[in-house]
Amino acid sequence: MNGRTLTPQQRAEFDAFAARAQALGLSPSPFRTGTWGRIDADGRFREVARVDVGEPGQPGFRGRTHIHVPPDFSDHSDPQTPFLGEYQR
Repeated sequence: MNGRTLTPQQRAEFDAFAARAQALGLSPSPFRTGTWGRIDADGRFREVARVDVGEPGQPGFRGRTHIHVPPDFSDHSDPQTPFLGEYQR
């Protein structure tokens, strides 16, 4: 997150996403904060989901916490959107 300090609310959003990812056995990316995935058979990190914590005062999605999920990771989804392997009740 480019070294910025998160507010308590932002930290809670980030930690909630991390808990969901960890419950699925995902690991944090060694390359990008907020990205979670798995190491494949070739030893490469494969992204499964990513959270971007919004920055107060920024327009559009830059100002709102959102996630990116497969297949193309280009959509800006609500943080509660299920990601691959996650079961929502």
